[in-house]
Amino acid sequence: MWPFKSRAERTRIKAERAAEKARIKAGRAEWAAFTEAAASGDPNAVRAALTQLQASSDAEALPDYERADHSRAAFRAYAEKVLADGLGDEQRAVWDELFQALALKYEDNLLDLGRRFLIVDVASRRPEALSKSKLLARAGEEVFIEVPAGRWDKQPVAVQGVVIGRWPVVTEEGTLSITSDRVVFLGESRSIEFAYDQIVAAHWAKDGVRFQVANAETLTLKMADGLGEVVGAMINGRNNPPRAAP
Repeated sequence: MWPFKSRAERTRIKAERAAEKARIKAGRAEWAAFTEAAASGDPNAVRAALTQLQASSDAEALPDYERADHSRAAFRAYAEKVLADGLGDEQRAVWDELFQALALKYEDNLLDLGRRFLIVDVASRRPEALSKSKLLARAGEEVFIEVPAGRWDKQPVAVQGVVIGRWPVVTEEGTLSITSDRVVFLGESRSIEFAYDQIVAAHWAKDGVRFQVANAETLTLKMADGLGEVVGAMINGRNNPPRAAP
């Protein structure tokens, strides 16, 4: 089985392999315990479990791909719990701590959690103002979110010169800005804005939002999947629209 190796050498190799298997088994047990703690959603328990995990050489013995799988599973367990129970300041802090400590990226099968976090976050507390924005804010105004968006409008569709109907198409690309005072669409050739008290209704889906305004104007915007719900939560998820800090 091991040509040209002495009995002592073969014994040593078997012992090393047995020790490695034991470390892998112990490492998986460490990750399982960490995931269980994460699923509790308790900030103190999660932080303690994270500290223990980071100090464990057995947990580090697992292959990179397996540690990555365990990291995503533990984070998802925590996220599902706190999104269901409610996000307080401590839960938000641990969310960020876990995300950084486990070296995660939302694009690695976690985009759904990122979208749900934003929706809950913007609907449950005053959003933080952007440090930089495309929109030139007015005095005392704060810009809370800016997302790429395309303006939708119904355009006639003709076949052999005969109009057979009207279909919605993106007629202009731009940026949607939500501020403390107004909603603004900065288009390539035209800008549209209105104050919160001018909004008659706001409807949204994952990939878009439609505003009906008091002056009978309708603004329909197409955006990346998930952003429509974030915008909708910020606009309609509050009894009072976001206001600038005093």
